[in-house]
Amino acid sequence: MKRSPIRNNVIRQLRPGEAVPADEPRRYRSGHGYIRLRWLVGPRQYVETYEHRVVDGYVTTAEHVHHKNHVKHDNRPGNLAHLTAADHALAHSDELEPLRDRAVTLYQTGHSTTEVGRILGVNHGTVSRWIGRKGKKARTRARYVSPLDMRTILRRYQSGEGYASLARSAGVSTGRMRSLISQAGIELRGVGRVPESAIRITETDGRRLVVERSGGMCELVCRSAAREWHHRKNRSQGGDWSASNGLHLCSEHHRYITENPDEACDKGWSVRSYADPRNTPVQESRYGWVLLSDDGGIVEVAHDGVS
Repeated sequence: MKRSPIRNNVIRQLRPGEAVPADEPRRYRSGHGYIRLRWLVGPRQYVETYEHRVVDGYVTTAEHVHHKNHVKHDNRPGNLAHLTAADHALAHSDELEPLRDRAVTLYQTGHSTTEVGRILGVNHGTVSRWIGRKGKKARTRARYVSPLDMRTILRRYQSGEGYASLARSAGVSTGRMRSLISQAGIELRGVGRVPESAIRITETDGRRLVVERSGGMCELVCRSAAREWHHRKNRSQGGDWSASNGLHLCSEHHRYITENPDEACDKGWSVRSYADPRNTPVQESRYGWVLLSDDGGIVEVAHDGVS
């Protein structure tokens, strides 16, 4: 069997202090969100490095390069700081301090670690570690868990909603929700699987509701004619055709969202894989920050800028 030509390519990482080729490189985004540069230097021979590590035609010898605004693809010189590994870790630690303080405040007002994590966009385990490092004693489950409406939970699960989504809406961990459903004698489905009888909105109905909501105009700032549907949560991540997961956009803003994923998530135009579009505010042109409902409605909400 003939082997794929890509297997014969040789890709070498440029070393610190090494000059980069003078030719224009190919730019692409890595899986971690950073910009990579690649040059062809011979037959099937390439060299690569990160864009943020290139300074005046050479690969920097600094241990780490820090993005001051945390936008990994913003490699303007003024946004980059060359640090030692220890200083880089300290910089991130200092920047996280306000977030840690807010996590403790939310926890002390009665929110669970899962709820705090959802509000701040971090894992609930991270919240627990932050609380411990602040010297705060964790509550026992009995002190803050409110009774769950298991009849409603089981009905929603049997109608097709996943246990992860149910856990987020109830403010409990995914593991606890799985356990509760199992204890009720219901067989758990695999991730992403729903029974044939599950009631799920069709593409036709979803598109109709979103078009009626937008009035045919782009739902972002320009209010131009809208012709494209945007999934806030990608279908590969479990997103569906519900009106809460869709935005009606002009082609320019649809492309802008694709090219600026961090800003899109900050403004709710896109939703991270672990979040629920129905509970994630979105910045909409007419009313500011709103929640989108599955019936095509809009509810104005207060927003503190934390995503």
